[in-house]
Amino acid sequence: MTSRERITHILERNETIDRPGFWMGNPNETSVAGICSHFGKQELEEVRRLLKDELFWVPADSAYARTATGWTVFDGWEGKCKECRTEKDLDTLDWPDPQQADFSPIVNTLTECGDRFRLGGMWAPFFHDISAFMGMEEYFISMYERPQFIHALTQRLIDFYCEANRKFFAEVGDELDAYFFGNDLGSQISTLVSPGMFDEFLQPYMSQLIEVATSFGLKVVLHSCGSISALLPQFIAMGVDAIHPVQTKAAWMDTTTLKRFKDQIAFIGGIDTQQLLRLGTEREIIAEVNRLTEALGPHLVVSPSHESILPDVPPGNLAIISKTVYTMEKEK
Repeated sequence: MTSRERITHILERNETIDRPGFWMGNPNETSVAGICSHFGKQELEEVRRLLKDELFWVPADSAYARTATGWTVFDGWEGKCKECRTEKDLDTLDWPDPQQADFSPIVNTLTECGDRFRLGGMWAPFFHDISAFMGMEEYFISMYERPQFIHALTQRLIDFYCEANRKFFAEVGDELDAYFFGNDLGSQISTLVSPGMFDEFLQPYMSQLIEVATSFGLKVVLHSCGSISALLPQFIAMGVDAIHPVQTKAAWMDTTTLKRFKDQIAFIGGIDTQQLLRLGTEREIIAEVNRLTEALGPHLVVSPSHESILPDVPPGNLAIISKTVYTMEKEK
């Protein structure tokens, strides 16, 4: 079974799975040199191949012009909407053109990634975009005081992201397996919005993104950090196939809570980066990989509980995760 086939089976929650999947994550740029040095490699891609990484993620956002330090299309828009009060005010903003992008370099990268499961698409962090535009406090207040404006602003963002995704998905064709997008909706102790507010102000727009992806035959992987178990029923109802990064140290993200959903959604992540991967011993990491697999498997991709591995995580611990997962296959 190839990695691409295995991860597909996991996301489809099929029973023909020989072991969990493995993804080392997407190390923070400040960590890359240290990781490569530890493994004696020049490029991060060489490390991925050494550790037998099974997922390959290429965000489509890089095809659009951004600020020098920006990661998503709307970085640098902070404060642009603070003076906007009506839909007409939104018309004065210089919205990006979703058609002005060259996705060919991304397509070429995907064709060269081997048999790994391929994730991509616009990251579409519209919840964070609006928080940056207005300030999070004003955003939340406006949900109550001027909800129609919030709906209009959100729809503007979603129109861009959906159209950009249509262009990307059409060009990439069968080279892509899943749409991967993210909005962090949890803190360490709870969700940032109630399930009711989620249903009104976020769910309709996330559903539009998901509908575009599924219309192209793609699986859907949602990134949301923090304590988000209260929203899992909504994610499942929207058609999300897998949730990432499973921050198990957050409140109500323990495996006892999450395993109630394991027949309805797959999990990607779960190996704690806050303490375990920073300070844990090899024996402790192996034990946690096995415990997580027992609790949330078989529809599981074992990975750090946040994909942006920081320099305080010893690189060798990533190899321990990989070796433990692959040992499961040999035992079967």
